Amino acid sequence: MPSCGFQFRHLHSSHSTILRRDTTSNTSTSRTALWIFYGETLSGTEVPLGLDLAGYSGLQLDFAGISTTEALLAIITVWPHDNLVPHSLELVLAPEVDPISVDFPFSSFSDGGLTQTDLSDIDYIFIQVQDGVSASWGITAFQAVN
Repeated sequence: MPSCGFQFRHLHSSHSTILRRDTTSNTSTSRTALWIFYGETLSGTEVPLGLDLAGYSGLQLDFAGISTTEALLAIITVWPHDNLVPHSLELVLAPEVDPISVDFPFSSFSDGGLTQTDLSDIDYIFIQVQDGVSASWGITAFQAVN
């Protein structure tokens, strides 16, 4: 099965996507975070995705590169419809000057991973990426992969 190309704009076209970028700074540090939430309107109303990812082995974030003095933290959380227990996978990414694809295997998500039953009806997906003190990075794609 080929990768599932439900990149940002595809999900956004049929389901509202909350996209937030937060920059917090004080005199000694500056942190940047990006939050992308699929399954909620801009007014905050929940709209479950009903996304079927059964048959796929994981999710993938593609980065244009990662330039940072500290590690970059990337977290994906998935809420299956049947049990509504969120399953997360948190990865710490090292600097990389070239484009990089980072896999989030469903079997490695919290609470024993995500089963094919869990994956057959996904309500919500939350992506969080945040840096340490300073970073330059960009996400170019988000997709399901085998």
